[in-house]
Amino acid sequence: MDITFQVDNVDLTSEIGHRYNDDGDRVPRTLGEAVATQITRNLMTADDWASARKLVPIIRESEIRAAVQAEIATAMTAPIQRTNTFGAPMGEPTTLTELVIAEAKSYLTRKVDDSYRSNGQTVVQKFIAEAVDKAIKKELAEAIADEKAKVVAAVRAKAADLIASAVREGVGR
Repeated sequence: MDITFQVDNVDLTSEIGHRYNDDGDRVPRTLGEAVATQITRNLMTADDWASARKLVPIIRESEIRAAVQAEIATAMTAPIQRTNTFGAPMGEPTTLTELVIAEAKSYLTRKVDDSYRSNGQTVVQKFIAEAVDKAIKKELAEAIADEKAKVVAAVRAKAADLIASAVREGVGR
């Protein structure tokens, strides 16, 4: 006796039964739902579930980072048109990279203070002067502290000698 089954056009949307939804209504159950339920059960009972759970956010973050980096690279090199406050085009198209470089150059060469009392320093000059000042003060403070310790030690030694000789003279009389 031969038993033959023939199934035509079965896919994940094929209905294989019924189930009850959250409202208590009877709804059709698809092959896709059954497969997803079984895969979920298998994953959750597997020994690797804990490591898979930790791995998913890492992979997600990596994929998002890669996609964002690609978008940023495209945005930095794609031509953009500068406009005035009314939206009318100004000059030739440029790239975001060129705009960032121009803005950085403008910031770094800008005067710190435009008042009549200003010494005319740019942002970079002020930054360098402050960094040098801080480094020199630190080095000088360390050198002064070392020399001060030497002087204090010498004064203590001399004071001890003077006290000892005074005691000897006082005891000797």
